[in-house]
Amino acid sequence: MSFFSEWSRACLLRGISQPILSINHLNENQTTILEAPLSIITGKLNFQEATEQDHLTEYFIKIYRGDRTEKEGLIFDSGIIHTNLKPAQENLITCSINCNFEPGKSYIIKINYTTKFLYN
Repeated sequence: MSFFSEWSRACLLRGISQPILSINHLNENQTTILEAPLSIITGKLNFQEATEQDHLTEYFIKIYRGDRTEKEGLIFDSGIIHTNLKPAQENLITCSINCNFEPGKSYIIKINYTTKFLYN
């Protein structure tokens, strides 16, 4: 077939380098005891290959009580936060937390992100 018609479909796939999300003072899938109140979450999305051209475009953060289901345990939702596209700041995560944490209780922090090439 040497031509495309209005019914033709084309699909373009682009692989990206392995993303690495790091959040200051927290480790993935590990319990962390914070000595001071958590009022801001900061971090960065990096890629395994330094030459990767994809970058963070938006993210949101949700915090749940550790002893509740996601539906009833939600205590904080940042909403969608769009990132700054200046090269030095394009992959940074910064979110102010507006909730009270009870001492001795467990909480789960979930961060969802989307990149320029729509990976999440």
